[in-house]
Amino acid sequence: MAQSYNIRIEETVTETFPVTADSPEDAVSKARRLYYDGKLVLEPGTLIGLRISCTDTEPYVPEDFRGESYEQF
Repeated sequence: MAQSYNIRIEETVTETFPVTADSPEDAVSKARRLYYDGKLVLEPGTLIGLRISCTDTEPYVPEDFRGESYEQF
């Protein structure tokens, strides 16, 4: 008999943004603030990774977005 399952879909999207700063660390910090303020948006971006899993059968273990379990694009 068919059952209902919970499926998790995780995507890794990438896009490059120019950020003016005094150092690479400062640029990352500034980009982080801009991202959380909604000023850097990754849409549509480039899909570089995808993982589809059933949460009913697999415990959720956060992985590096570049992990081997992701399908690479």
